[in-house]
Amino acid sequence: MSRDLNTNRLISELLFTGSELTESELKRVYRGLCKKTHPDLTGKDGSEFSKVHEEYQDAKRYISRLDRFFGPGKAKLPKGRLDPGQALFISLLHYTASGLHSTRVRLKPALKARNRHVIERVIRWAEIYDPSFIPVFIAYNKSWLIRFTDRETRIRLKRAKQLFIKGLNFFFDYKLRGNAVAEKLCLSYLKEACFEFLSLDHKQVRESFIDFSRWLLKEILNADKSR
Repeated sequence: MSRDLNTNRLISELLFTGSELTESELKRVYRGLCKKTHPDLTGKDGSEFSKVHEEYQDAKRYISRLDRFFGPGKAKLPKGRLDPGQALFISLLHYTASGLHSTRVRLKPALKARNRHVIERVIRWAEIYDPSFIPVFIAYNKSWLIRFTDRETRIRLKRAKQLFIKGLNFFFDYKLRGNAVAEKLCLSYLKEACFEFLSLDHKQVRESFIDFSRWLLKEILNADKSR
C-alpha cells in the first residue's frame, strides 16, 4: 500500500489548487483519476487503477486526521496558487497530521521513507520562505525522539507537548483560514506550553519547543503588522 503522501496524486491536487480538504472534494478528484486509469476505459491493465485506489485510501486517512484537528470539513485552505509561506504552513500541517509528533509513528519502519519525505518538504519550503526556520525545525524534529525515564518529567512533558500541539493547530487555523479567534487561542496555548517547557531540566527539549514557539509568534506578529 502506498504510504508516501508527498507523492499522493489526490492530496497534491487538493493542496496545490487550494481545494477544500474534505471527503467530498477528495471523491471528486478520485473519480477524475479513475476515469483516466480504469482498464475498461484505457485498455491497459489495472495496475495504475489499483495504485489510484490505494492513494485514495491513504488520502482518506489523512483527511480523517485533519478532521480530528479542525473538526469535520473545516480544514479549508486558500484558493488559487500558494505562496511559499502558505506552502510551508501546509507542509507543517502535513507533518502534524501525518503523526510525526508521535514517537511511535516516527520509529515505525514501514513509515520511514514517508516520514523522511514529509520532513524534507518542510525544509525545502523553509529554504524559500525563511531559511532561519530550518535549524529551529530540525531541533524541534529531533526533540520528539528524546525519551525520559523519570515519571514526573514524562507527565510534565506530555502536558507541555499537548498544549503546544493545540497552539500549533490554532496557528494553522489562523494562517490558512484567517480565523481571528484562532489567533488568540494560539497565543494562549503557546504561552501555557512555554511555561511548562521552562520547568523542564532538559535543555535541548526545552529550547527546541520554545524556539519554535517564538518563530510561530513572530509569524503572527508579522501578519498583524501587514494588515
